[in-house]
Amino acid sequence: MPAAALARHRFTELHTVPVTLTLGSYTATFLGWGFIPPKRWRNEPHIHTFFEVCYAFTGAGMFHLPDQQLPIRAGEVFIARPGVAHQILARPTRPLGIYFWSYTLVSTEGAAGDPVIDGLLRDFLDSPQAISHRVPGMEATLRLLTEEVVRKEPGYQRIIRELCAKLLLDTARASVGPPRAGEPTSATALPPEQQLVERARHYIQDNLGRALSAHDISQQTGLSERHFSRIFRQVTGSSPMAYLSERRIEAAGQLLVSGVPIKEIASRLGYSDVRYFTTVFRQATGLPPANFRAHQGTRFANPAHDVR
Repeated sequence: MPAAALARHRFTELHTVPVTLTLGSYTATFLGWGFIPPKRWRNEPHIHTFFEVCYAFTGAGMFHLPDQQLPIRAGEVFIARPGVAHQILARPTRPLGIYFWSYTLVSTEGAAGDPVIDGLLRDFLDSPQAISHRVPGMEATLRLLTEEVVRKEPGYQRIIRELCAKLLLDTARASVGPPRAGEPTSATALPPEQQLVERARHYIQDNLGRALSAHDISQQTGLSERHFSRIFRQVTGSSPMAYLSERRIEAAGQLLVSGVPIKEIASRLGYSDVRYFTTVFRQATGLPPANFRAHQGTRFANPAHDVR
């Protein structure tokens, strides 16, 4: 095997180094690392509880989402967000080679945050972009990560941790940057009513552990509860309280695959009774928390298929 291909292949050894880091008031736990060499391949549609990020180092392909089919080009980053069904297909004539990695990203209520970092990560969580423009230096970061885990020289775990922080921030920057042609725009270009909804969504995301009411949320917009609830439903298709519940379940799923104890998850997300949390979670996902954790946060459209 050529030296360059061997180095890329050993990227997968990063799974031996546990990485959990804090950026602003958010906590990220890296869950997995992978590499697929240039060849003709595809995977079946599937959904993750966590973020899966892929970097195409050569070739071309297609990234299928529920309402989009986006071309992938070498040098681009593409992101599968929690709860979004997706599929990757390599182009037969130009085999796609990728690095991929996954992580959870959950806000920690009460943590001392950095307004700039928090703003970036909040925008990343809300960004509709699935594929970035080319990211300068991304492949260099991936090669440095590979070198560190292969050589295991003194301090390598510290350096891997810092490189993981750079990887996450570079991904966020790319995701909230100018969209590619044909992709949705960011919240800054939204009409005024939708911007009010985005403000409320940010407030909900930052306060998942608090006992929020529809009145609390509407106060962040300066509108009456009734008026705000009507606008919120028009924009999102659900009520503010239903949206709050969905975000709590989404965060719970990420915390479960991160290994956080179920009792602690319930407490962090505003459920004073772990049994009630278990009931709500099972109603939303079809599985109790312990079983959900055992499935490692991934569901396939056809489990019989052998997918990565």
